[in-house]
Amino acid sequence: MNISGSIPLPVDYLQFLKISNGAELFTDDYKGSRALLELYSLDKIFEGKNFYVNNLKIEDVYPIGHLLDNADLVVNIRDLRNGGQYLSLSDGSKKFNYTFQEWLDKFIIAQGNEFWLLDHPYR
Repeated sequence: MNISGSIPLPVDYLQFLKISNGAELFTDDYKGSRALLELYSLDKIFEGKNFYVNNLKIEDVYPIGHLLDNADLVVNIRDLRNGGQYLSLSDGSKKFNYTFQEWLDKFIIAQGNEFWLLDHPYR
């Protein structure tokens, strides 16, 4: 879905924004009261998109959140439009084969741990 014709959002993230407009999950005093995951509000998504375009010169990706000690959680616009795997980490270390809702469910079940490290069992 397009917001103001400029940023296509995954339908499940749009539903998330309708009930929460962003969130901070798994805040830990050990990390200085910072959340392990910040999911961005619509305003922060626009700010992030502008930063990616203007500073990083990346036009087909925008952040929807940030993982503490990791990277931004980003949406690839081309993959979203083509029905592909649109969700990944900005550092390029992982492309998720999940919708946003599936990703969030797994993150919560894993209590804020990097569940995707278990996608490929040790050999």
